[in-house]
Amino acid sequence: MRTLLIVMLTCLAGPGLWSCREAPKEVTILAAASLQDVVDEARQAYYKGHGLEISASYGGSSTLARQIAEGATADLFLSADVAWAEWLRERRATSAAPEVLAKNALVVVAPKEHPFAWTAGEPLADAFAGRLALAEPSHVPAGKYAKAALEKLGAWEALAPRVVSTADVRAALRLVSLGEADAGVVYATDALEAEGTVVVVARLAPELHEAVRYTALLLDTDARERAAGFLAFLRGPEGQAIFARHGFLPP
Repeated sequence: MRTLLIVMLTCLAGPGLWSCREAPKEVTILAAASLQDVVDEARQAYYKGHGLEISASYGGSSTLARQIAEGATADLFLSADVAWAEWLRERRATSAAPEVLAKNALVVVAPKEHPFAWTAGEPLADAFAGRLALAEPSHVPAGKYAKAALEKLGAWEALAPRVVSTADVRAALRLVSLGEADAGVVYATDALEAEGTVVVVARLAPELHEAVRYTALLLDTDARERAAGFLAFLRGPEGQAIFARHGFLPP
């Protein structure tokens, strides 16, 4: 009886050296806001097959990269461009190289209840009267791509005073969905997810901006091997099928 009691007390001792329960194995991901639907579906599928708990937080790639550089917990970073993954790699001295997982396109969207017509070559500023929602063009990838495209179209100077900037592309999409902006430039995948509230006015030609390449960076943490397993899943057939279902293009 005394022996049994000692064993029970040892097992209840918590996460110390003699604990009978293994500490839960988890992976933490910080990912671009536009990847939320993909990552949520992928981590659920991976849990079913591997029993690994994966927590994920979403936001602008630039914000997330800075947070990780300043010490935020992350085992895997999924960026909406290569540049922020490279930036973080230099500061975290990880041994991994950034890896492109998928691509995307840019579209001009309008509220479903207030659509307008526009084709490239016409002045976009004349096609609608109100505000244009963009992710912050100074550092958020979606905003940088959008600004570059508008500059090449010769539309940026006229539209700049009407731009409302947001922390990430999903926030810009939300403004259009709610009718708080009359137009927006977002990823094609985001427009697809919000097709009940926005309409696609036009798809922007890929040569108008840098290629939209979603890039993974594996970080040197205690959970590196587990995170590498999930990254391999995203890279593989099942993960790529999830990307495709949400409208992403192959790498």
